[in-house]
Amino acid sequence: MTVLEELKTTQNSVLEKATGVFELANRKTVQLDFETEFIDLLLDALSQTRTVYEYSIIETRRAETREEIAEIWKETYEAYRAMYGLWSGASAILGEPKSKLLTYWGKLIQELEAASREHYEFHA
Repeated sequence: MTVLEELKTTQNSVLEKATGVFELANRKTVQLDFETEFIDLLLDALSQTRTVYEYSIIETRRAETREEIAEIWKETYEAYRAMYGLWSGASAILGEPKSKLLTYWGKLIQELEAASREHYEFHA
């Protein structure tokens, strides 16, 4: 598996978690399990959000050319953009007040999106 294929697999996993948060928010009901399921999903998404960035750093160290490094950061940036779109949708559906965990996840996505964009622009 190439570096980009490995990165794409990790990114797809975190996007699946983000999609799960969005879908769960979209089918929000009065059921008692909702809060527990939502928190579990958010914690998984948070963990994988960080993992994508850390994995990108590791993969850039293995990359042999500047173009490979730029491509890794471009893929990472695009993954965070997609993730932020899902977060925005879930956040809008849930309305106010936002949970601190959901708010933190949104801030984390924004920070890592900006950092990966800067890395991409630097290496492109």
